[in-house]
Amino acid sequence: MESFWRNAGIQLGKHWKIVAASMVAITVLLGIGLTQVEFATGQDSYLNPDSQIAIDNVDFQENFGGETVIMLFTAESDAVDVTALVDPPNLAELDRLTAELESIPNVYAVITPPVSLTFSDSLVKGPGRNALLAAASRDEAGAAVRGEDISIGLARLGTVETQELGEPGWNDILVFGNDGFDLVDGELTAPADADRV
Repeated sequence: MESFWRNAGIQLGKHWKIVAASMVAITVLLGIGLTQVEFATGQDSYLNPDSQIAIDNVDFQENFGGETVIMLFTAESDAVDVTALVDPPNLAELDRLTAELESIPNVYAVITPPVSLTFSDSLVKGPGRNALLAAASRDEAGAAVRGEDISIGLARLGTVETQELGEPGWNDILVFGNDGFDLVDGELTAPADADRV
């Protein structure tokens, strides 16, 4: 087999002009073919164009440009406290805005801070709490980290007497994660307000 490859190399070397011309011709043909390649990344690549889903999606894209409408709240100053957004008077105004947006005929879903808080509230009070406890023993590699986070989460839950939307302590649990909290000898230590995430 080695002699075959050695002989092929010698023959190709003797006729290097033909080999070079062949390689140029192949490259040109592949280059021409490459210009004919089309990539289809639209919904017609994975949806039957006659299906109701595809028809509805095209209608949505024509009305909204194919993009989700997102409004982002930002604070330009470090002095702004994001928790003020979910204080009862602001929640009431945001609830009013949510209802107003939901009443628009062509709006099918609205997710505002109150909707997000309600979702988090339902998760933490209901199946989320049970899932949190069940997750502790899932895989051994992250068990210690999960166990610590679960302990902090449960300790934080224990500090709130009234678990209702609009209550400052409950809002803090729903808005901020466990990052920066420490639990040492059963004592929960919170991070500085500026360090909460």
